[in-house]
Amino acid sequence: WDALALYDFTAKIIAQTGYFVQIANQYFYFAQYPLLIPLGHTIVYLFGGSNPQFIYSLYFISFGAIFYSVIRKRSGRPIALFAALLLVANPVLFAHSTFAYTNLPYTIFYVIGIIYLYTAIIKNRLDYLLMSSLLIGLSTWARSAEPLWLTEILIVLIYAFYKKSL
Repeated sequence: WDALALYDFTAKIIAQTGYFVQIANQYFYFAQYPLLIPLGHTIVYLFGGSNPQFIYSLYFISFGAIFYSVIRKRSGRPIALFAALLLVANPVLFAHSTFAYTNLPYTIFYVIGIIYLYTAIIKNRLDYLLMSSLLIGLSTWARSAEPLWLTEILIVLIYAFYKKSL
């Protein structure tokens, strides 16, 4: 229901009319959900595409590549390839790359954000912390019902308290 009525329908309306504010004012139900998925679909429709399904395959491929590159920096190529293979062979993630729903983009942004948070703590780098915050923020733009973004804030606060430094 969400994938068809909320995300894709909203994208088609935005692509046809060119605006969203008036629709959201008249039909509040469509404005209650984050806009990452409808905007991705809208871009496909604006460029003449008829099926935005390939976006989720691109998310999945990108996730595998980013995961590989992160693991590769900390270990050798065989371990990184094996870890990436395990990730992309996960039947649940693979299944979510075949239909238009928020689970896959949400998971990708959140997991990569947590990986960047881990790297920021290990390397004591602010730029990785900022990237982590951006990715976790984008995860809420895909799916805002789950407050898992609070985890990052708690980890940073606990770490800051432990190090006695912000």
